[in-house]
Amino acid sequence: MNAADFVHPHIRAMQGYVPGAQLNARDVIKLNSNENPFPPAARVISAIQSAITFDPLEKYPDPFARNLRTALAERYKTRADQVLIGNGSDEILTILFRALLGPQAGLLIPDPTYSLYPVLAELTRTTLRTVAVQPDWQLDLAAMQTELEQSPDFYKLCIIANPNAPTGIAADAEALLEFVKSSPCPVLIDEAYADFNTFSFSQFVGQNELEHLLVCGTFSKSYSLAGLRIGWLTASPAMINELDKIRDSYNVNRLSQTAALAALSDPTEFDAQIKRICAVRDWFAAQLQTAGFEVLPSSTNFLMIRKPDTLDPAAFAKSWFEHLQQKNILVRYFHQAPLDQWVRISIGTRQQMELLWQITLQWMQTGTNG
Repeated sequence: MNAADFVHPHIRAMQGYVPGAQLNARDVIKLNSNENPFPPAARVISAIQSAITFDPLEKYPDPFARNLRTALAERYKTRADQVLIGNGSDEILTILFRALLGPQAGLLIPDPTYSLYPVLAELTRTTLRTVAVQPDWQLDLAAMQTELEQSPDFYKLCIIANPNAPTGIAADAEALLEFVKSSPCPVLIDEAYADFNTFSFSQFVGQNELEHLLVCGTFSKSYSLAGLRIGWLTASPAMINELDKIRDSYNVNRLSQTAALAALSDPTEFDAQIKRICAVRDWFAAQLQTAGFEVLPSSTNFLMIRKPDTLDPAAFAKSWFEHLQQKNILVRYFHQAPLDQWVRISIGTRQQMELLWQITLQWMQTGTNG
């Protein structure tokens, strides 16, 4: 007997989500998953240590994360009754797919975008349709609007990552807001990287003409808490009430709630760290452009990069990725068009980026880069 034979055939046929390589060796510089290069703030570490010592860890956490919902609402200019807390924003996405989508339901997303969306669509047997981004990698909101208007009863959800991943490009805020207003179905704006863009659509949730707007975010990128898995969603109170019915009970543990609360407690320090990361990003982009690389304009903590003046940009990208890996620097390479000419590099510390750049220059000078 093969136990896997009992698994649903459509699940067995799935590819599944493929994350960036996760190597834990101390000498590896990990720049492939868009994590924050800096550890959590001292107040966060202190809060966790205190919770380990004094909190009743033998008891379940607050299932509604009420204190965290209140703090998040204050930070992102929404209301506590419009907030849902998840075990990472991936759980938020899973809840939404379970609640809104399924057989005979349509999901619209741009292409390319976050690769988990198609996986969840396949898991829920949702019909996925995509609209290609424009040649400059900007979202084609007009084409997406046309697609939604042509099948208003078919689409149950549209997802837009803003800034988009993996491109790093943010949509024009006014244009995106008008797109949401015109949509016949709910629109989720995935703001995993919005803290680097200094603009959040969460402030518009629940307003007139925007009852169908949903916004999700995460503590994994900007707050240095990827290891604790904390995500959030803001939507109308009516939507939150429905989604809460299918949220896993006690889904966010005590330590994660404590850490997230502490992370939200000092916005001044948080904003300073965001500026530091963006400054390193802009410095690195300038070095790349001076050396003939094409760099997409980024509103995130990563850069999408290619070398257009080589005989084979795709071969160059693959060779560059492999060479950095040999030097214990992990970056992200995409094997399929239209991204196979590009390498995505998360922004590390200034020291890490200087080392990466030194290694890259030396490699290019040897003439062994394809």
